[in-house]
Amino acid sequence: MDESYFEERINELSDKINSLILGYKFAALALLFLFSLLNMSATLSISKFRQIFQDALGPDHPLPLLTSFFLEFQTLVTCLVFLWPTLGILAVFRFRKISHTTIAITCLLMVVIAQLALTWFSLFAPMTSLVEGMSDQR
Repeated sequence: MDESYFEERINELSDKINSLILGYKFAALALLFLFSLLNMSATLSISKFRQIFQDALGPDHPLPLLTSFFLEFQTLVTCLVFLWPTLGILAVFRFRKISHTTIAITCLLMVVIAQLALTWFSLFAPMTSLVEGMSDQR
């Protein structure tokens, strides 16, 4: 067999591997954007929850510390929601090695999921005391 055949075959396989790597990077980025979108919807609803807490619990009922943090620093939390996908885009286009991209996207996904969980927990923590108060009245 001719040496040019092997070169052509290696180039063809290299192109296929590169397209697989690019596909993985964009699939991971899409997953990051999906969780960031969920995170954004939760973060943007913080102001609605603030009104619910004021109406249902009253001004004399203290909110949990985590809930108070999210209500007080809503702008910071919203900025963080937009920061994670931006860092993901930078990771996809900045890192050449797939291992570096995988580590960066995985870490960003964990941070986004943790922020989403904390946001939801902080928004629903006061609801438990509201439900407990309703059950105590019986």
